[in-house]
Amino acid sequence: MLVRLFVDSRAAQQKTTVTNQAKAADFASFQRSYLSVYVIIMLADWMQGTHMYTLYSSYAKEEGSNVAVGTLFFTGFVAAAVFGTPTGPFVDRYGRKRACLVYIALELTINFLEHFNHMGLLLVGRVLGGISTSLLFSAFEAWMVTEHRIRGFPEEWIGRTFALCAVWNGATAIVAGVLAQISADIRGDIGPFQLAMALTALAGLNITSWTENYGSTGGDHGDGNSGGDSSTNAGGTAGPNGVVHRSTERTTVDDHAKGAVASAESAESAESSEAGLWAAWLVVRGDSALLVVGAVYALFEGAMYTFVFNWVPTLASALGGYDKIAPVQGLIFSCLMAAISIGGEVYGLAARFLAVETIGVLIFLLSFVCMAVPVVCGLYGCGIHASFGVHFAAFLGFEMCVGAFQPCVATHRSKYVPDAQQSTVNNLFRLPLNMLVAAGTMLSDYLPQHQIFLMCASAHALATLCQAHLALRVFHKTAKEKRA
Repeated sequence: MLVRLFVDSRAAQQKTTVTNQAKAADFASFQRSYLSVYVIIMLADWMQGTHMYTLYSSYAKEEGSNVAVGTLFFTGFVAAAVFGTPTGPFVDRYGRKRACLVYIALELTINFLEHFNHMGLLLVGRVLGGISTSLLFSAFEAWMVTEHRIRGFPEEWIGRTFALCAVWNGATAIVAGVLAQISADIRGDIGPFQLAMALTALAGLNITSWTENYGSTGGDHGDGNSGGDSSTNAGGTAGPNGVVHRSTERTTVDDHAKGAVASAESAESAESSEAGLWAAWLVVRGDSALLVVGAVYALFEGAMYTFVFNWVPTLASALGGYDKIAPVQGLIFSCLMAAISIGGEVYGLAARFLAVETIGVLIFLLSFVCMAVPVVCGLYGCGIHASFGVHFAAFLGFEMCVGAFQPCVATHRSKYVPDAQQSTVNNLFRLPLNMLVAAGTMLSDYLPQHQIFLMCASAHALATLCQAHLALRVFHKTAKEKRA
C-alpha cells in the first residue's frame, strides 16, 4: 500500500513538472510573439523622434514656407488629449488586434505626410499622431495583458514581460539613434522616417499572427485567428498582497453559439465613445486605488515629457553653450537611453523581493531627488567645473527611474484596471497627462530652467505621497489578512 502511494505521488510530481515546463515554454513563445512586435514598433517610434525637430526646422527655413515648428508640436499634444482619449472604448469594443493594425496604418500615413513641406498636411499628420500615440500606449498593452490571462499564465508573470519591455525599449532607443543618423546621412532628414515606415510595415505583418481579444463591449468575436475562442470576464481572484486581480478564462463555443452572439450584438445599439468614457470614469471614481494609479501616471509622465524638452538646453548651459554639446549630444543621448535599460533590469530584480506598490514609492522618491538637483544648482550654483557632471549624474539617475517606472506602472495597471476596460481607462489617464505636457512645454518658453525643474520635482513629490498612500493601504490589508 505504501509503495502504491509512493509511486502515485512520484507520478503526480512528474506530471506537475511536465505541465509547468510546458506552460513555461508556452509563455516564452507568447513573450516572443509580443516582443517581436513591441521592439520593432518602439524602434520605429524612437527613430521618428530623433529627427522630427530637425526636419520641421529645415522645412521652416525654406523660402516661402509657412511651417511653424512650435505649432506642430503643440498640435500633437492637444490632439492626443482631445482625439486620443475617446479611442479607448473603440479599442475595447472592436478588438485590440484591430486597433494595433489601425495604429500601423496611421503611422504609415503620418510618415508619408512628413515628406511634404506643407503646413496643412503636416498638421493633419500631427492630429493623426495624437490618435496613434493613444493607440500605441493602450492597445498593445491591453492586448498583451488580456491574452496573458486568456492563456492561463500566472498573474505574477505579467511583470516579467513588462520588465523585458522596459529593457528592450532602452536598447532600441540606443540603436535607433545610430540607425537614424546613418539613414539621415544617406537620405537626409527624411531618411529616419522612411526607415521607420519599413519597420512599421514589418511589425504589421507580425501582428497578423495574433489572436483577437476584446473588452466587455467586444464586437465580433468570431475572428479567424481565434480558433473558436472568445474571452469573457470571469470575475476576480485574490492575488499577492491580498489584491483582487481581474482574470479571464477561455470559453469554447460552437458555430451556432457564435452566430447567436453576433446576432444579439448586432441588434444592440453601438456603445458611444462618450458612454464608454463615462463608464470608465465611474470605475475609476469608485476605486481609490485606481485613482491613485491614474494620478501618479499623469504626474510622473507629465514631468518626464517636460524633462525631455529641457535636458538639452540645461546640459548645454552647463557645458558653456550649444556648440560645446553638439559634438557629444548623440553620445549623451545614448547614455541616457542605456540608463533606461538599466532601470528596467533593476525593477526586474526588485520585483522579486518587494511589492510593486513599494517599488513605486522608491521610484518617485528618487525621481524627486534627481529633479531637485538642477533646482538647487540654479538657485545656489554647483561650481563651474562640476556643473555638467552634477547635472548629468542627476539626469542619468532620473532616466533609470524612467526605465523602472515603465514596467512598474504597467504592472499597476494590469493589477487594478479591469480587463474589460483596459484601453478606455488607460486613455482616460492620458487626458490629464497630455494637458500637463502641453502646459509644461508652453511654460518652458517663459520660465527659467530651474523653475521648470521645480515643477517637475513638485510633481514627483506629490506622486510619492499618493503612491505611499497606496502602498500603506496594501500593507495594512495584507497584515490584516495574515492575522485572520
